[in-house]
Amino acid sequence: TELVERGGAKAVLAALIGYGLEIEFLAGDPEAAVAAGEESCRLREELGRWAELSTTAGGLALVYAELGRLDDAERWAARAEKLGAPEDAVTHMLWRQARARVQARRGELEEAERLVREAIEIGETTEDLNSKAEARADLGEALALADRHEEAAGAVEAALARFEAKENVVRSKQM
Repeated sequence: TELVERGGAKAVLAALIGYGLEIEFLAGDPEAAVAAGEESCRLREELGRWAELSTTAGGLALVYAELGRLDDAERWAARAEKLGAPEDAVTHMLWRQARARVQARRGELEEAERLVREAIEIGETTEDLNSKAEARADLGEALALADRHEEAAGAVEAALARFEAKENVVRSKQM
């Protein structure tokens, strides 16, 4: 009862729904990913769970960017940036990657590359192979859009190597 009174059950629910963001996206259903991400963010905001909200907001921004909903992606990336604690490396990677995707789709390729390279640099301070891989995949996309195909291939190969090292079969196959 004490856990429920302190919002514990709702916090667990927010976390479980938040996992749905990534699961649905990996399963190829970005609309379901958005729904899960929005609900998880709503619950986390209600509970004042800012650290978790910042990371989920960054992930949601990435999905919106993939859907081409660039204004929504920018809005959620800004929220992640604002809420992310200075030591929260993954959140700071996510908002940069989301903004990089937005910039790349708008033709601002130098800015996209700068942002994703910052995300890669931040990622080097972590042991999170999936996050490191995703940042390199984003670099590959930005470089390909800039017609720098050889460099793009190198970035994608680096991403694939990290996904394989993590045994992330889904993302390895998607590469």
